Amino acid sequence: MGLHMTSARVTSVVFPPLYVLLGRRARLVPDAVAVTRADTSLTYRELLYRATRLSRLLRARDLSSGALVGLRLPPGPDAATGILGVLGAGAAFTVLGPDDPPYGDMVLDSADLALDHVPFQVPLPAPPADPERPVCAVAGPGGRPSIRLVEGDLTPALLAERDALDLAPGDTVLHRTPLHETFGVVEVLLSLLSGSRLAVPDLPDHDDIATALDTMTQQHATHTRLSAAMLLDSLALSSITAFHLLRAGFSHKVVWTTPDLDPVTRARIEARTRFPLRPIADNTAEPSGTAAATGLARLLTPPPFAPPVEEGQGPAKPAGPSQAHAGVDATVVRAVIHCWEEVLEHTGVTAHDDFFALGGNSLTAVLVTDAVARRLGHDIPVDLVFRHRTPAAYAAALATPHRTDRTGTTPAPTQGDTVPPTEGDAS
Repeated sequence: MGLHMTSARVTSVVFPPLYVLLGRRARLVPDAVAVTRADTSLTYRELLYRATRLSRLLRARDLSSGALVGLRLPPGPDAATGILGVLGAGAAFTVLGPDDPPYGDMVLDSADLALDHVPFQVPLPAPPADPERPVCAVAGPGGRPSIRLVEGDLTPALLAERDALDLAPGDTVLHRTPLHETFGVVEVLLSLLSGSRLAVPDLPDHDDIATALDTMTQQHATHTRLSAAMLLDSLALSSITAFHLLRAGFSHKVVWTTPDLDPVTRARIEARTRFPLRPIADNTAEPSGTAAATGLARLLTPPPFAPPVEEGQGPAKPAGPSQAHAGVDATVVRAVIHCWEEVLEHTGVTAHDDFFALGGNSLTAVLVTDAVARRLGHDIPVDLVFRHRTPAAYAAALATPHRTDRTGTTPAPTQGDTVPPTEGDAS
């Protein structure tokens, strides 16, 4: 770690490149398991060996400075190899979802990780320290990266968050967040920076608190991330289940959560489950604490999105509390909010927030429709979110008969709802 000097004045601390820090940690615990999924695992020695060969292959392709490499790799050993290999080549990476279009200067898939033909030779020289060098782009809906992170911002934030979470060799991070979502990449980097084991469950368990707890037990997880909705569901756990959690030793483990849980709710959940809840990069901490320096929440928060407004119309305003729809099933409202938060990667959504003001567009409208339909168990027309743009209005519309307009024409908005955005809202 060095000091960046300008005119004999210290302006900022310059950390070694993220790739160098990851390599140092790997060499400290070479025989520890770095990442595992099903029957496949890599030790830190094996991971560094594979990543170095991938870096050599990528450097031979003479990628330009600041090149962006799209990774279409399954979570687990392949993804960890891809991330470390791209960083070793001095490039930046973005993780593509399974249905995302190709993006970046080149795209790597699992076939590109067949590296037997690449000589290992001597370790490659590390990329020089450069606080402005891009490290990764966190992909938004549709595979379009919405946030680009550079060394000078991301590396100190990751190190501070690792220390705040007390992550260390011997810990196991349960990797539940999809890799192409905002916090998925952070989980991988935090785990590898700490010399911990990254455990990727074979089957997704994003909604069911009981399944998540069972997976935590099976994987001997010490750190995991549970959504606010799942944590609230945990308040309904039986006394027997709560006893099981104590017996399993969860009082000594850490659960990441989102900063939107208010202190009273957080205290209730901690008392009920014995989970020590650690907000993700809670920037409200006092400056004296290490965690206050992380800035991770700020880095991972995309800029606010305002949908275009047609000429002659004022901006769409979310309904206020006085406009709340009477008689709406609160359970359905919570289900809608949960789906919107998952798809939009936006925490703290309320019943009166406007879908498009939260960053929604025509593509995510399809995704949230599918998510709500799966959760409620019946088909829902896609155009519903355009006509009922708050969770309360949307839930109320779900309780009434509706139809999908097959002609391609959006039906006229009902009284009290806002005007749907134009096609230009897709981004």
